[in-house]
Amino acid sequence: MLTLFITLNTPTVSAGEMPELTARLINEGDDILLVNSRMLLVPAAMPDDRKEMVIHIDGPPDSMNLMRVHVQAKPPLPGDFVRLFPGEYLYSVYTLEEHFSYEEPGTYRVFAEYFNQIDLVVDGIRSWKGHIRSNNASFGINV
Repeated sequence: MLTLFITLNTPTVSAGEMPELTARLINEGDDILLVNSRMLLVPAAMPDDRKEMVIHIDGPPDSMNLMRVHVQAKPPLPGDFVRLFPGEYLYSVYTLEEHFSYEEPGTYRVFAEYFNQIDLVVDGIRSWKGHIRSNNASFGINV
C-alpha cells in the first residue's frame, strides 16, 4: 500500500511568506513498489495522465493565490522510477513561495496528491499506477 504524508516546516508565517512542504511517499505494504521518484509539482488543471504531484491550498473566503505553477517538463523516463521496499519512503521538499502567494490573514488548509499513469516494468516489477491523496496540514498567516 502506497501512502502520501505531508508536513509543513512551520505552523505560522507572515503575510507574503509561505511554509515549506515535505511530501513523503511511503510503502506501507508487503511488496516492492516501482514509483516515479521525480514527484514533479504540476498545476491542478493539468490532465491526470500528465500529473505527478499536485498541492492544493484552501484559505479564508477572500484569499486568492497570486501566483501560478508553471511547468515545462517531458514525461518521466524509466530512470526516474525507483524501487521502494516495504517500510521505505522517498521524499521531496517544496518551497511553496516559489509557486503560491497568499496575503490574506487566516488559516490555510493544505493537501497534496500523487499521480502515476506510466505503465513500466523494471526487473519484473510493474510500476505502481493510480492516484493517492495525502493527509491535511494547515498553517496560519499573521498580519
